[in-house]
Amino acid sequence: MNRIDGDGGSVDITLALIRRAVEAMIEVVVSEVSFVSGIGKEIQLFHGVVDEPCGLRRSVVAVALDTLMELKFKVCHGCGEIERCANFKAIKHGSVSQDIKFDQASISVKVTWSTLL
Repeated sequence: MNRIDGDGGSVDITLALIRRAVEAMIEVVVSEVSFVSGIGKEIQLFHGVVDEPCGLRRSVVAVALDTLMELKFKVCHGCGEIERCANFKAIKHGSVSQDIKFDQASISVKVTWSTLL
């Protein structure tokens, strides 16, 4: 992983070769919270516990065009964990949103697609 430092903060970059790739900017907003954390195995957007409503930082990943990107979320509570997935088909341009409802939390996910230069 490489880090690029700038005036507005730092960006961590992991390099990979993906043919026909598009950029996915992922925005996650969590509300009505008990405990929520992202658990993706391939690319981890967030690690930790959210204990109050908030917007998580934006994440940007490259995805092969016309494939599905799956984001996994889990809610932890006294007797275990509940997992939900949100799937997004990679397109050249545009945005799509999806709401994920749990008994303990509500998560809004917005993905904005654009082509890589």
